Formats: sequence, C-alpha cells, structure tokens
Amino acid sequence: MENAKRSGFWEIVKKGVSIYIKNIWVIIAIDLVAMIPQILYTYLSMGGKASFRTLPLGLLNIFLPVLNLGALFFIFAAGYRGETVDFKTAFMKGLKMWPRMFVVALLYGLATGLGMLLLIVPGVIFAAKYFFAIPAALEEDKTEGPMGRGAKLSKGNMGLIYLVMFCVYLPLMLPVSFIALAATGNPLLFAAGFIVFGLISTIAQAVHYAAYAGAVEAAVPVESGQEAPKKQIGVLGGCLIAAAVTAVIIAAIAGGVYYAYKYVGFGRIMRMCTGSTMKLTTEIVCTYPDGWYGLPINSGHTSFMVMHGAITGDKENIGMPVAFFRAVPFPQEFSLNLKAVDAAGYIIDMEKEIADSTSIQDHTPHWDVPSGLRSEEVKLGTLKWRRIELDGTDDDGEKGQWRILYARQGGKLAYFYYKSPDKKTDMELYAADEKEIYGMVAAATERPE
Repeated sequence: MENAKRSGFWEIVKKGVSIYIKNIWVIIAIDLVAMIPQILYTYLSMGGKASFRTLPLGLLNIFLPVLNLGALFFIFAAGYRGETVDFKTAFMKGLKMWPRMFVVALLYGLATGLGMLLLIVPGVIFAAKYFFAIPAALEEDKTEGPMGRGAKLSKGNMGLIYLVMFCVYLPLMLPVSFIALAATGNPLLFAAGFIVFGLISTIAQAVHYAAYAGAVEAAVPVESGQEAPKKQIGVLGGCLIAAAVTAVIIAAIAGGVYYAYKYVGFGRIMRMCTGSTMKLTTEIVCTYPDGWYGLPINSGHTSFMVMHGAITGDKENIGMPVAFFRAVPFPQEFSLNLKAVDAAGYIIDMEKEIADSTSIQDHTPHWDVPSGLRSEEVKLGTLKWRRIELDGTDDDGEKGQWRILYARQGGKLAYFYYKSPDKKTDMELYAADEKEIYGMVAAATERPE
C-alpha cells in the first residue's frame, strides 16, 4: 500500500488562490465583520477616546477574530471540495466552532510564543510542527484532537510548511503589520491600508488550508498500481528556499527603507503615516512644522510623542528630539490660576499613570518638585500658558532639566514638556527647535481678526 499523491508547493498556492478568488465576496464580508470593530477601537484608542465605555468594543475584538478564523477555514474547506457557502452559513459555522477554535489558537500561540522566548528557533519549529492544528480543528475527531492531528500531519510535510510560512505568510502579512504600527495617526490611511492588505493577507490562509488538505490526502493509503506518490520537498530543501526568499524580502525592505530615508525623508514618510495635525482639545489643533511628526500614544488620554526628523537623511537632528503633548481632564479642585506646585504634582501623577499604561517609557522623567516652585507666563497665540522648570532624571539615570508648559482650555488641562539642552547639545539648534514648537502651539490658537 502506498500513500496518495502529494501536491507540490506551486500546486498548493494555485489551489489556495483559486479558492480565494471563487469565494472572494463572502470572504470580504466575513473579514470586514472582524476588521471594522478593530479599526474603530484602534482609532478611539489612539485618539485618546478610549474609556470604560469602549471596553465592550475591545472584548468584541477578542471574540470576532476567532469567529473569523473558523468561518474562513470553513469557506476554504468547502471551496477545496468545489462547493460554495453563503455568508450566513459561514458565520454560523464560525460561531459554532468558536470555543474549539479559541482553545486551539490559544494553545498554538502559547507553544509558538514560548518557543520564541528560547532564542526564536524553537518557536519557528513549534509553529511548523503545529501548523495544521487550526484547520484540523474543523474536524470532529475526538481521538487525536487538533494539536495531535496537526503534529501528525506535519511529519513528511515540514519542507512544504516552511515554504508556506516564509514564502506566502511572511510577504502577505508584513504590510498589515506595518500599517498597524505606522499609520495609526492617520485614520483614513490606517483604515484603507488595514482593510486592503488585510483582505490580501487572507490569501495566505487559503493556501494554508490547501496545504493541510493536500497533507490529509497524501496520508490516505491507496492500492498499489495507482499513480506513484510525488516526491515532496524535504525539510532541508524547504528551509533553504524559505531562507532565500526571506533574505530577498529583507533585502528589498532594507533597500526601500534606505531609498525612502535618503530621497523622500523620514519626516515626510512619518507624516504621511501619522498625519500632519495634532488635536489636543477642540480649540488647540496643531499643524506640525516641516521636519516634525507626532505619534499618538494609546494612554487613555489625548497624548502625542512629537519628534523632529530631518526632511532628508542628509541632516542630523541633535537639538530637541522629542516633546510630549497631553490633554487630560482638568482637576475640579484646582482654581483657574493653577499654582505651580499643584500643577507640577498633578502632571507628575498623570505621567506616572500614562507610563504604567503604555510601552513608551524611555522619556518618562522622574521629577523633583521644590517647595518654592514658581511659574512664568508665556503667551502662545491667544492662550496664556504657564511655564515651570523641574530637575530630575530619566529612565537611563541621566540628570537634566525639563521645561513644562500648561494651560487650561475648556474642561481640559493641556500641557507639553521637553528636556532642556545639556552640554553635549547644540544650543543653537535646540533654540530653533524650541521656537518651532512654540510657533506651532501659537498658530493653533491664533484667530483671524
């Protein structure tokens, strides 16, 4: 007895793409069900609008991707058999399969994640070993279970699995990851990029199922005398091809990044991704000067990390590299004219809260507030700000001085801070940077006469 004919890598890819194209409309509908709440939640979070009221939306973003996974693989399974399913049938199947899919996805993620902690290579091996576990969850086999079934089917197919992982998943998933990281400050760009590349990346899942179905067919014994099994790509061959493709992808990305940095300018690229404006409050909407861009920070408040990047890569910035801007609820117990000590204490408490809720803590200072702290008035546009200076240390233990400007606008306390220059900083460039930041804030509140 021999096993059935194995499908080659290109056959698997063509089959997966064919399934995707034939079922594209129901796939788009199923994908959008999971994507739209995720886009909405990301937009609210990065705009500082996330609150306890958005918690249901966050929970929905845990539930829907798993439902999406089950529904999609059900569509692929039907497509592999030459059948089609409608949206309602696929959605209900995904709903029914949710508990099983959730457990399998969780176990797969834990196995891969723990392996990645062991210097990455074990994680890649575990990811390949249990690669077929998720499509195997569609089966109702209670003797082996999806993880056992997936591990069993991976034997003899590791070369093919590595090819699908590195030559299909990696190229198709990278743009989604880039969009998710880089374009969150530009809602339209983020939504469009996330949807377009998200839909394209679903092709990888269709190929994934085609590889699984091919492995299932190859594991079925057939009578001798029938067509001989096709020689499969070995583990070494699959690894070498996958490594070569990965190297080409990395080289292409590196070349694209260098070209963009050298001839387009890092600042311009970031502004395209994150937007050119920063809305602190209804009345304070800042437009970044040339060479500056801002990254929204998901802190539960309106929060931005504003950085200076040269228009092209020919000029290095050693002036004021970063300033943090916030808009937080104005404390009701404070008077209209904030005392310097009270304001400093409140801002320090807010910074600690924000540092605990975000991963951006490198610039979080540890300030010392003197008892006799005084503030001075700085008029920027039509709004009067108060400026204080505090000594402290950053997370690297470096001592320095920070300038903090704060003002009340409506029911919000708007403030921004940046580190003053030290001996190694170009004072002239620093002064120019400070002037640009002040000009940006002033322009935001100026009103035509």
